[in-house]
Amino acid sequence: MNFDHLFTTHPIHHAHFLVGPREDIVDNLIASLEKHFGIVFGNHSDALHIRYTTMSINDTHFLREREERKAFVYPKIFIVAFEAISFDAQQALLKLLEEPKPETYFFLVAPQDTLAPTLRSRVLTVHVRRGTVISGKDIVAKNPAERLALVKDMTTSITNEEKTKQDAIDLISVLEDYVYKTEDYPRRLEALHALSSARTFLHQSGAPIKLILEYVMVSV
Repeated sequence: MNFDHLFTTHPIHHAHFLVGPREDIVDNLIASLEKHFGIVFGNHSDALHIRYTTMSINDTHFLREREERKAFVYPKIFIVAFEAISFDAQQALLKLLEEPKPETYFFLVAPQDTLAPTLRSRVLTVHVRRGTVISGKDIVAKNPAERLALVKDMTTSITNEEKTKQDAIDLISVLEDYVYKTEDYPRRLEALHALSSARTFLHQSGAPIKLILEYVMVSV
């Protein structure tokens, strides 16, 4: 897992949202940040790493206060890892990210993509897949019954809290990558449209995961 590619564009995007295994992401992100900026977390007063179980509006206010302080040394870097984030916190964070300051970078890290669409539009989202996800090629090679069995296994694991909705989104992602890279894929544009629609629906609260995945499996 390497995030060096996030720093190859100029200017660097001021806000990233990294979705996947939090601890692995944070450790590798810090390594890439230290390499790119020549800093050491812990010794750089304006490089901050915070963990929350549920990020609240007060936590966002704390970030605002730290962001407004005069920096001793640039850049200012905020890594904010959370399991969940309240709606009020998202609204406050949206206002914070709407007015980016020079050489100030935010990296939000969460196990699932639960951001509201308005906040998601302000960040560059990067999905970090877990190593257990089946390949898009293997899914496409399955017959209809096997595909539906895959959906049943996935949704049963989500119901039993062995997996999360993010695993369903990861499944969409590997299919999307495979279809996109396979130029001679049958009905390629229709398949990509179906996958994009499925991802949008999965992001909605209370989304019927099983129905959405079944729709995907008969559309690709």
